[in-house]
Amino acid sequence: MKLVLLLLIFKERQSIILWGSGKIPEEVTGEVLVTDIYGKETRTNSLAVNLTEGPIFVEEHPH
Repeated sequence: MKLVLLLLIFKERQSIILWGSGKIPEEVTGEVLVTDIYGKETRTNSLAVNLTEGPIFVEEHPH
């Protein structure tokens, strides 16, 4: 399975929905908020984000 990407912009905040395999886009850097389909939120560095067959929502870290 390849990487699938869907970009959403809501209230000037960028969210990317990712699933599949491979690496996240190079444009996603630094601290991010990752939310799975069950609503579990994790704040992490973008380099630590692991893709799966299920979608995850990746947002810029709100400061």
